[in-house]
Amino acid sequence: ANKIDSRRPNQGWKEAEWQKLVGVWKAPQGDGFRIKRISKGNEIFESYDAQGKLTHKSRLDMDLERHYGINFFRVSNRVTLVPEQRQETRSLGSFAWPYKIHQGKWYEQKFGIFSGNKGNPSEFFVYERVQQDAAATAAQQARTRRTTRADFQKWCALNAGRWTAQITLATDWPGIGKKGDTSTAYFEAHMTADGNAMVAEFVGGTGSASGLIYYDSTAKTMRANFVNSGGSVGHSTIWTEDGKWIQETDIGHVDNRKGKIRRVRTFSDDGKTMMLRVTGKVGDDQIEEKTVWRRVSSP
Repeated sequence: ANKIDSRRPNQGWKEAEWQKLVGVWKAPQGDGFRIKRISKGNEIFESYDAQGKLTHKSRLDMDLERHYGINFFRVSNRVTLVPEQRQETRSLGSFAWPYKIHQGKWYEQKFGIFSGNKGNPSEFFVYERVQQDAAATAAQQARTRRTTRADFQKWCALNAGRWTAQITLATDWPGIGKKGDTSTAYFEAHMTADGNAMVAEFVGGTGSASGLIYYDSTAKTMRANFVNSGGSVGHSTIWTEDGKWIQETDIGHVDNRKGKIRRVRTFSDDGKTMMLRVTGKVGDDQIEEKTVWRRVSSP
């Protein structure tokens, strides 16, 4: 059996810890996310998939322990509510999960160091506090961003061909240019993989970029990945909303700047004109761009 030091510190620390923990917390989990709703002595745990569907919900008794200066939370008497109501079962718990609240975030080790579960002790779930309605909003947002293969085919039809525009960079793009640089840019998009993916090639400034757009049928999501000639990378999710096409992209530059941008595309003139609005933040730069792309040729 695993032995744990049974010496108990002054119990006054518990009240302070509960004050830190009580509330609603959210952390990424694979392509989805997890929610913890903490009240003193209790935890409601919820797990959501990439589409915002609730896949698991359980109610547990929760207690706090401290050993050798390290905080642990222990759960027991789990009652599973989703996917189906089950008879209450009791578990050992055994101080299995070390945790720490630091700068407003809850760091929870991904596996129990005293439970015999296999895992990497250096990996943590990182929770951030959210409002009660924000947890529901996150699930609703994931559902809103669901797309179909028909959406993907429509996206490809709208973007296929060659396009040109005058662009001005709102931030430094290694391999492409500096903030404020203006140039004539081109991009061309065509289908590949028997119609299951679209390849997009961009040329502008002093460099180029290549991207792959595809439909992830398991997640019911359109995704895009790109890399440019300066080594910058981007990973996107695409969906349609109110007649517009939304693309949210996580950006990573070789100079360690990171950011998130949102592109909103609106097509007009029988698909010959595309208005592209870009907002977000990369590094210290706030992004605010408006570019008119014009179709040069259709596939």
